[in-house]
Amino acid sequence: MQKLVYVPPNSNEQVILTAAEPIILSSVAGLGGVESDVISSEVVGMDGVFYHGCKKTPRPIPCTVYVKGKNREDMYRQRLKIIGLLRAENDVGTLYYSNDYISVKIGAVPITPPDFVERIKNYNKADLKFWCPQPLWQSLETKTASIAKISGIGFEMPFSFPVTFSHIRNEIVINNLGTARAPVTITITGTGVNPEITNTTNGKTISLLDKTLSNGEQLIINTERGYKSVKLKNNRTETDGFQYINPLSDFWEFEVGENKIVYSSEDNAEATSIVITYNERFEGV
Repeated sequence: MQKLVYVPPNSNEQVILTAAEPIILSSVAGLGGVESDVISSEVVGMDGVFYHGCKKTPRPIPCTVYVKGKNREDMYRQRLKIIGLLRAENDVGTLYYSNDYISVKIGAVPITPPDFVERIKNYNKADLKFWCPQPLWQSLETKTASIAKISGIGFEMPFSFPVTFSHIRNEIVINNLGTARAPVTITITGTGVNPEITNTTNGKTISLLDKTLSNGEQLIINTERGYKSVKLKNNRTETDGFQYINPLSDFWEFEVGENKIVYSSEDNAEATSIVITYNERFEGV
């Protein structure tokens, strides 16, 4: 059974669209893969073009629903309620989708509010459309894995499965079960000199330059495209920390499948931990 739940931004209310009354989900589209815009360039006199890649377009999700009331008055009351909740705001809401196999979420805006076009007794039919600026679905669960440089241990708990461990200290293998690359948030805590975190699966490294974290300091690195950030956190204060990142660093993401992550530092410090959090991403469901 398919189910959609829309939560408006900054709201505790929600709209549930499923096979049950009062709002019956009749049809939904736009859940699978999305179209891509081709990035290319051309040279005068050249046949064809140079292909530079593709950029995914925003995801539209059109739906058809039926509002069912106990009587005519209740039908119009239910109708009024969902029109109010399914309205476009300046912020993005959250759309949850589930079927018999998977549950995921995505940022969404109801750009076409319920347009009631047909009524049969106490049933009122409506078409509506969600617009998702970021086209990839995300897992509901935020997964966590840790690497710790602690004498005689090498790893820090807790961690989330599916995770397998390598036999070499300060290495971890994380299995990204999504169908797309997954950005990560890396939190560095400890006193290591110029710590370095490498994803050996894609050969990319994030490292600090001329920076030793003090006791109580954390450096939080977000690698999501369009939202990349580096924050230095000390107790309750948080400041920009981009200046501490080596300019040669790559803000890597998890590849699909297994990713081998390696931690090192110049002074071989034994009191530094690396915590990696991520949500799996899906091209479609």
